[in-house]
Amino acid sequence: RMKQALYVDSISSVTGSFIGTSSVTAYIESSSGVLVGGRTGLTAVVVGLLFLLVIFLSPLAGMVPGYAAAGALIYVGVLMTSSLARVNWQDLTESVPAFITAVMMPFSFSI
Repeated sequence: RMKQALYVDSISSVTGSFIGTSSVTAYIESSSGVLVGGRTGLTAVVVGLLFLLVIFLSPLAGMVPGYAAAGALIYVGVLMTSSLARVNWQDLTESVPAFITAVMMPFSFSI
């Protein structure tokens, strides 16, 4: 079953990249969903339906000015950079990828 899941995941990632979306992936096990008790396919169906609902609410997000979200974005940035303190900077196999990732995020405008 793992081969089938990886096949679907790879096809969705390639298809998503052709239409210009961010990475499209399906998680075999989502820790947040399992944490709240969602262990069946019903969880995925509910999440999918909620994403469809958000499509119709997306114009509301466009009405929020950029400066209104700046505080939240700065807070999230601080939370993300605080994890750099836990990187073992002495181990090159850990520090080099962490450094490249941290440096490239602002330049690529992508997380």
